[in-house]
Amino acid sequence: LTNVDLNFGTVTTKEGEMPLSQTTFSAFLENPDRNVRKEAYTKFYDTFDETVLSLYPDFVCQFNALLSDEGKITPPIDGKLTTELRIYACVCMGIDNVTQIAELLFYSPSTIYNYRVRIKNSALGDRDTFEQRVRRIRG
Repeated sequence: LTNVDLNFGTVTTKEGEMPLSQTTFSAFLENPDRNVRKEAYTKFYDTFDETVLSLYPDFVCQFNALLSDEGKITPPIDGKLTTELRIYACVCMGIDNVTQIAELLFYSPSTIYNYRVRIKNSALGDRDTFEQRVRRIRG
């Protein structure tokens, strides 16, 4: 997924409406206006979450079926994903390179790596095949 694949809408700045894309997202997050940063962050991740859940409506349930009871993830808001779920949605879609996931979701590679290790430690069954099982999740 790239900004070519997704329409993130626009962000209201003092200069007017500006298009939000993977290219402009970083600049919006560095904007001194807190409202601009919040709007960009919210629209970017809302669009990502909506897209994933439209492709894989039962993703959260199917993903949680692969985890121990203690490791299950409940999104705080229905229709939204947590960082962990976003990372593994990428894996589900075949994007499993740490650097690619980090670039797509605007996290550092070490953050992605740490989340993946923590989730794998909660996996039912063989940790070494966990991500293969995630890739088998279907919409």
